[in-house]
Amino acid sequence: MILNLILGVVAGLLVPRGERWLRAWAESLWMGRPPLDEREFDMAALLVILIVTSVVLAMLGAESSAFLLCLGALVGLFGKRIWARIQSGERR
Repeated sequence: MILNLILGVVAGLLVPRGERWLRAWAESLWMGRPPLDEREFDMAALLVILIVTSVVLAMLGAESSAFLLCLGALVGLFGKRIWARIQSGERR
């Protein structure tokens, strides 16, 4: 089960790179500007990476937990910002 969390963190960390790759692929497919918003590319990249991660887990025969995979992705994607906010003691 810990493998789900670890791979989720890795998936979250890979989102910026996956977003660039997905954008380049979509632009080549649509021959120009694809019909997606900036935020939609981020979400699509996260979903594609999580799908690939879950397939890898299935191929490894590991027990899969969607919750732990998503929690890890959340930590990987936003962990640096959350930690910086906690350390600065900034409140709203």
